[in-house]
Amino acid sequence: MDVVFGTNSKGKQTVIYRNFEYVKECDNRCGTTSWHCQKFQSMQRKSRLLISGDRVEQCFFIFFLSDVILSQRDI
Repeated sequence: MDVVFGTNSKGKQTVIYRNFEYVKECDNRCGTTSWHCQKFQSMQRKSRLLISGDRVEQCFFIFFLSDVILSQRDI
């Protein structure tokens, strides 16, 4: 899957991946960048991306359904 880099209306760095917009969270010491998803947070779901250069290293989703936590990891 391709990622598209850009900036949002507040001037923050963003990435579009699988039709969701992620905002830059931090640069990691190992050379990857962490991103968090705005759309999922508003829906009580959290999603994170780890990107190295232009390649998505890991996509991590957590869905909260009552007291059950489901997670999915993609590489």
